[in-house]
Amino acid sequence: LHKEYRRQRQMCIRDRAQRSEWTRDRRVTVTYRPLKYYNPTEPPREKGVDILAAFRIFQAAAYREADVLILASHDTDLEPAVEAAMKLGTCHVETAGWHVTRF
Repeated sequence: LHKEYRRQRQMCIRDRAQRSEWTRDRRVTVTYRPLKYYNPTEPPREKGVDILAAFRIFQAAAYREADVLILASHDTDLEPAVEAAMKLGTCHVETAGWHVTRF
């Protein structure tokens, strides 16, 4: 448990540093969701992030909150929101993804 705690703490420190770097640009918003503890033998999981991202993509396009929306994700569940935002034609939508390799 002690080793896992240190690993989680290091991940948190790196995450906060990245958030700090990203939010130096006032146009960037970083949102965290609370962790859910389903099983005490497994690490906690963040839930609802994909739904929040899909909502914000469509909301930003529908309310003309941005000229350009950029989504970097490998979550194909976000495709309907991206397509809906593109159909509105109120902003330019760019996407970037990556191939996940498991060793």
